Amino acid sequence: MANACMGYGFMTEFMIMRKRIFLQIIALFFCFAVFSCGTGLDNIRRDPLWPDVDLSLYHSPLYYSNVKLAMATDYWEVRSIFDHSPVSAIGDKCSKALDRQACTTEFDAIRVDSGFGNAVCNPEIVYECKQYIVSNHGDSNRVWNTVDKLEEFLGTIDSKEEATSLASGHGFFTRWAVSAGGAGTNATNGQYWGAVAYARVAPSLHVHGGVREIDGEYELIVRKRISLCSPRQENRYLIRIKPSGDLVILREQINERNDDHRC
Repeated sequence: MANACMGYGFMTEFMIMRKRIFLQIIALFFCFAVFSCGTGLDNIRRDPLWPDVDLSLYHSPLYYSNVKLAMATDYWEVRSIFDHSPVSAIGDKCSKALDRQACTTEFDAIRVDSGFGNAVCNPEIVYECKQYIVSNHGDSNRVWNTVDKLEEFLGTIDSKEEATSLASGHGFFTRWAVSAGGAGTNATNGQYWGAVAYARVAPSLHVHGGVREIDGEYELIVRKRISLCSPRQENRYLIRIKPSGDLVILREQINERNDDHRC
């Protein structure tokens, strides 16, 4: 009986010890996970090139949505110069026209060969990124294909989306303007800014550039293709857009690379 009790006591103590070790492992794993997550968030919030810029204040931009236009408009669409297809369309085309069919035919037939935005997409099709706007109000159809006309069309810049749209008209865009990579990270497929190689990771709120409202104005992290010909140049910027539409460059990170690419 004594031996049986001793054996039972030993098994009970062993089970308690095993449970204690298991709980300690779980606790260590939890601490490691919290530490890892915390470190990741810190890396994302602090811009690798501009450590004083807190990326958590910037939000993913939306182009040509939540836009309050300067004039009455029944319908408008943003078109690509490349194939004149709509990139974005808002409203009901020619819905208030006296002759809707004639108005629609005229609207759809509009073509222009110049626009706003970034012309440098690839060496063969230099206007692929250019865009223009066609709007309709009643029987009237109008074209907006310069930055000045885009500013007139948008009117007072009073939303993040309008600021992002105007920045796009100036040739700036947000894709890959921000990443959490570091020097030497994914150097083959990365986006370079000076000596820093940014990893091209899955899209997230703070991987692409962003926009924030500050003191009634709008601050954006963007990039712009300067040239795809050797030397290639694609710079990164911190810009501010005022309600008047005035654009101010606050910071610029020049990225020029010499390679064998020729236009």
